Amino acid sequence: MSLETVDLDNNDVSTNPNSSAQIYLRKIAEFSHPPDHPENKTIINKAIDFIQEITQADYIIVSSLVNNGSQCVVHGSFGLDNFRESLNDRHANIVKEFTSDRIIFNAKEFHFQQLASCFLPESAIKSGISVPIRADGAPCGCLLIFSKNDQTYSPSKITLLEHVAHLISRYLQQKLFYPFTGQTAHKVVEAKPEWENVIDALPQLVVVINTLGKIVRINQAIEHWGLGAASSQKDKDVINLLTLLCPAPDTVSRWNKSWEELRHRHMIEWEFENHISGMSLRFLLRHLHNNGQHGPDNPQQHYGYAALIVDNITELAQLRKQQLLYAESLKQQLCGKIQQLVELNVRLAEELTQHKRARKALKLSESRYTHLLENTLVGICVLDKGKIEYCNQMFAEIIGMEVKKIHGKQLLRLVDPEYRALLFKQLNSIMSAQADKYLGIIKAINGNNKERWVKIKLNYLSAEEPEKILVNIFDVTAQKEIEISLRESERRLRTLYRRLINAQENERKRVASELHDGLGQMLSSIKYRVENTIKRLDGEQYPAASGIRLDLQTVVVEIKRVVEETRCMAMDLRPPILDDLGIIMTINWFCRQFQQTFKNMKIRQEISVKENDIDEKLKLVIYRIMQESFNNVIKHSGATNLVMKLYKSNHSLHLKIEDDGQGFTIEDRNNRVNTGSGLNSMRERAELTGGFLHIDINKPAGTRINVIWPMAK
Repeated sequence: MSLETVDLDNNDVSTNPNSSAQIYLRKIAEFSHPPDHPENKTIINKAIDFIQEITQADYIIVSSLVNNGSQCVVHGSFGLDNFRESLNDRHANIVKEFTSDRIIFNAKEFHFQQLASCFLPESAIKSGISVPIRADGAPCGCLLIFSKNDQTYSPSKITLLEHVAHLISRYLQQKLFYPFTGQTAHKVVEAKPEWENVIDALPQLVVVINTLGKIVRINQAIEHWGLGAASSQKDKDVINLLTLLCPAPDTVSRWNKSWEELRHRHMIEWEFENHISGMSLRFLLRHLHNNGQHGPDNPQQHYGYAALIVDNITELAQLRKQQLLYAESLKQQLCGKIQQLVELNVRLAEELTQHKRARKALKLSESRYTHLLENTLVGICVLDKGKIEYCNQMFAEIIGMEVKKIHGKQLLRLVDPEYRALLFKQLNSIMSAQADKYLGIIKAINGNNKERWVKIKLNYLSAEEPEKILVNIFDVTAQKEIEISLRESERRLRTLYRRLINAQENERKRVASELHDGLGQMLSSIKYRVENTIKRLDGEQYPAASGIRLDLQTVVVEIKRVVEETRCMAMDLRPPILDDLGIIMTINWFCRQFQQTFKNMKIRQEISVKENDIDEKLKLVIYRIMQESFNNVIKHSGATNLVMKLYKSNHSLHLKIEDDGQGFTIEDRNNRVNTGSGLNSMRERAELTGGFLHIDINKPAGTRINVIWPMAK
């Protein structure tokens, strides 16, 4: 049989000893035995010859990667006369491409043709195959087979090539590691006690079992579990230990079933819960060697066939139960949530119906609102960045322009220039969120060139549109004209009242002067004559003289009283000391006279201003207010202490009069003002001279009257 006509897919592989497959298997057996010593280097050469026979390849390369894959080493080749054993980094990267997996290529795979040409730049490679060489399951090199013509590789050929690659891998590992076997064995012996200590320290129960189901070794965890000493368990059936751990009727049958399944499976796992002790255990039964022989017939595994690992998972089981309970709770909650969702859907449907009704009502409301806006007596407009975006008919009527001409205009253009700065400031305050509204009265420019006074209200519209402002205006031209007329009337009344007071004071001054200079002098003259008559009667001896003398003496007393009353009247009307010595001396004189008249009243004066600090027009006003206040204290207060203060503070002149009387209520004060009492007179006098009067009521603790006049700085 010719080697070129070998059919590896023939069905006589296992029956015909002369088949091509059997011939190749025998040829592999000739060089597949491990070398007896490291110097044996013929296996790779034999393998290359064998590959060339079955594939008729033009080029064959056996290579491996070293130095972490940075370099490539060629261990053997065919068809290459002068090929370097060590390739550069670029070739090492190409070898990595072929090493990653088994690759079969032909003329159509241009990429792998280019990679093959990097090894053989002068050769026309059309097909080939790359078989990885693995060490401990990881690729460490490759078997490269290239041909100049199109070659096909059947599954049987590929299987033979993989067997050859495996033999080459074993050879390379033996060649590299056999010199260190003694040293490695010594280290393994030294490491064994350490590993046994580690196993003994584990909390899990670890049992090594032979092929007969006997315990070969058990770790020290058995003592912690309270099942006896570890040494006492050796060579005992593992089923005895299991019955202690799992006191259940089916423990033996379950173990036999698991032991039988271990022939066909690498690992078996199950769990057991002891309802008496409450302990939960996990059992893991697995082979100690994973080399493809899983039965007890393997003689190499007679002493250490399998390992049984028992772990106490009581806490984990409890957590699982809690998890299940929690899952059930979540399920119930979920059902509750689903029910809530169903109810929410029903509510949403109802709300949707209500929403449709609300939309219909809203449209009706919008229609009514639009009708209301267009027929209201208030002018309404909406501003956008100061421009009129909308206005109703009343707004246009007040401004005196058509609605279409108002749209787009700046509101400030419709305002009198005198009020534009004020309105501009208020608009900016609202748009910048410094204020939310403004209410005031301004003058508008009417389209008919007429003055229009309007009350304007600016309102913040919404946070989403801060530059939009709602404006309401109301025509108050008639009210403003009335107000101006009232102010003019008030101004005239104040002027008239000022003239009346001045006339009254002048009349008082004239009357006081006439009382003092006229009537007072006449009374003094009469008194003098009567006293002279009395003196002449003292020398007369007729009987009626004594009676006449007594009558005249009585007349003198009455004349003195009339003179004194006349003098008091003149002082009340206008004390001459005010014009002669000033207000401070007048205050001192008035307080002394008041103290002499009302003995039970104690008066304290606190004056901290100079005569020159007080304006001339205020001196008489201060005297009249003090005079009226003191009289009110005597008439209404019932006080026993009176304090009068005159001082300067913060560029103002202050007059303060306090008493400790019974005070009065707001109603009492309003009644006195409305009936024209002295309070109204004091207020008018203060306001006519540029000041203002304030009354503090502390009933029943007294009354305080404060009058303040601003002074020039």
